[in-house]
Amino acid sequence: MNRYRYQMRSLLAKAAAALMIGTLLCCMGAAAVRHAWLWIVPLLGGIAGILFLAYYALELLSISDFMAKFDVVQPNFSDFPAKLSVTRQLKYVLTSQYEISVQRYKEEIAEKGALFSALQSQINPHFLYNTLECVRSEALCHQERGIAEMVETLGNFFRYSISRKGSYVTLEEELNNVRNYFKIQQYRFEDRFRLSVDTGSDDTWLSSYPVPKLILQPIVENAISHGLEGRPGAGRVLIRLERTEHSLVIHIYDDGVGMSEDRVQEINRMLRDCLQEQSASVDSEARHNGIALCNIRRQLQLLYGDNCGMFVKSTPQCGTEMELILPAHPSRRDVEDPHGT
Repeated sequence: MNRYRYQMRSLLAKAAAALMIGTLLCCMGAAAVRHAWLWIVPLLGGIAGILFLAYYALELLSISDFMAKFDVVQPNFSDFPAKLSVTRQLKYVLTSQYEISVQRYKEEIAEKGALFSALQSQINPHFLYNTLECVRSEALCHQERGIAEMVETLGNFFRYSISRKGSYVTLEEELNNVRNYFKIQQYRFEDRFRLSVDTGSDDTWLSSYPVPKLILQPIVENAISHGLEGRPGAGRVLIRLERTEHSLVIHIYDDGVGMSEDRVQEINRMLRDCLQEQSASVDSEARHNGIALCNIRRQLQLLYGDNCGMFVKSTPQCGTEMELILPAHPSRRDVEDPHGT
């Protein structure tokens, strides 16, 4: 700071000297002309300039003395990389927040779009239910109780499959839906097939056990389409629940035509690979017949994680068994609302 004060004083001294020399030259020039008294004008101007310059010189010197009390911090560029790193981190945080905001906005748009589609899809079912109720009423008027019961069962099945809110239901509700579906099939096949459900001695837990909606009905449908239809005479489907301390095993048996060992291996491989979306390795016919099974397998994986499994066993001309292995006590935090409310 002393160096700055010295430079300032030197500059002021040079300015004052230049002003005095200029004033003297003006005075000498004025004395050389006819009107010698004109030298008084530049002299007075020079004196005023010197006084003005002296006043501001004192002000500048006082400011420099005041600044001398403080330390001048020279710029330090050694921490520049660290500051640059902080800048990059701040940019990363802002970018991340922006991407999160955009993702949330997209999710809200998708959710609203799905809700709009769901509201639109409820229009046709509403019309369907009214139509079925009209058919049922007409059947009752004509004393056709069998037709009325079939239409009522069909309406209940559609309400569960189409209009039932939520992705998860209770196992009790899922079993009741299977019973409704099988009753419709009995009308179709004139009571050729029978359904048996064995829940054990204690079935009170069925009303609180969460499962994905429509995981049993497609399996029973496959049992009828690919097992029972191809055999002559009567047929049977048995659903048996086997609950242990660590797992719940759901067995779905049919006494249909069965499958070859090669087909069983293909389906089991498809059920394993569909979690990694590698089902293209299975032939087209097996993929066509196993789309519903793959969907069930993925739903179980989403709900129960690795604590689940799905396998098929079969013997030609003897029947087929589909086995679902679920946790005995699924975590409630994995299910937002098992009742879909």
